[in-house]
Amino acid sequence: MDQLISRLKNGYSTLNSMTIKYNSKLKIFFSVILILFAYKTKKDLLLSFISLSELILIWELSYFIFAKNTKVANLLNSILVLLFNIQQVSLIFGGTFISLIMLSNIDSIEADLI
Repeated sequence: MDQLISRLKNGYSTLNSMTIKYNSKLKIFFSVILILFAYKTKKDLLLSFISLSELILIWELSYFIFAKNTKVANLLNSILVLLFNIQQVSLIFGGTFISLIMLSNIDSIEADLI
C-alpha cells in the first residue's frame, strides 16, 4: 500500500511539473506570435531581434529556477511573460515601447524644470 501511495505521489508531481512546462511553452509561443505581429506592423528587424533575445532570456531564467523550485519558477515566468506581452502589445498598437515613452516624458519634465 505504501508503494502504491508513493507511486501516485511521484506520478502526480511529474504530471504537475509537465503541466507547468507545457503552460510555459504555450505562453512563450503566444509571445512569439506577438513578436511576429510587432514585426509586421513596425517592419524593424532590430526590434524583433531584441524582443526575441529578451524572450529567450526569460525562458532560460525560468527553466534555470525551475530546476530548483517549480512554484517560484512558474510565478516568475508568468510575471515576466505578462510584462513582456504588455510591452509587445504596446509596440503593436502604440508604435513604441512603454519604456521609451516613459523616458521621453522624464526628459520633457527635466527640460521644464530647468
